[in-house]
Amino acid sequence: MKKLVIFDLDGTLLDTLGDLCDAVNFAVESVGRPKRTMGEVRTFIGNGTKKMLQRALGDCFDDGLLGECISKYTEYYSKNYAVRTYVYEGINECLEKLVSNGIECAVVTNKLHDISVDLCDRFFPGKFSRVIGDYNGAARKPDPSKTLDVIREVSCDVAVFVGDSHVDVETAKNAGIPCVALTWGYDSKEALETAGAKIFADDARQLYNRLAELLNIAK
Repeated sequence: MKKLVIFDLDGTLLDTLGDLCDAVNFAVESVGRPKRTMGEVRTFIGNGTKKMLQRALGDCFDDGLLGECISKYTEYYSKNYAVRTYVYEGINECLEKLVSNGIECAVVTNKLHDISVDLCDRFFPGKFSRVIGDYNGAARKPDPSKTLDVIREVSCDVAVFVGDSHVDVETAKNAGIPCVALTWGYDSKEALETAGAKIFADDARQLYNRLAELLNIAK
């Protein structure tokens, strides 16, 4: 029986908040808007770059200003996306145990595709058979299209989604698969519960145990 775990990236496997905050502030200051705090940027993450920057700009902006902001953000972040980013404690060990138990692992994220692939290659070499990020024309989570594409490509019998945000919980629900919601990421537990999360993990060891139960593998 083929088994698959699909992971989100930001706030799930990697803490990318420092680099995202720096890039957002470079972009909004470049178009004459005030900087945002790290706490504010945390709440903007989850629905892709465009939505994040719309939230960072606030209520009053037009398409031209947003387009300029996206351009400045992309310019900065494409060169500085791994400066303050780091792997959450215990995640590599969790992935190694999954792979050693024959579990296929993949990433589906709303982060820019090329950057997502490079971050996974840098921090998790050889762990993921597929990494799918945001690219032109592709539907973003919580649309389940990319998740369902991975499930079909792998031809798995059992799949589980792992993420830290209400967007991930909704993606799993839309794809018809269970979700392990992580409490160490960018959404609050209350937001995860409101989205319908039922299974939670507070650290990487607990995450592995939750997955072991769902996938029927050794703890």
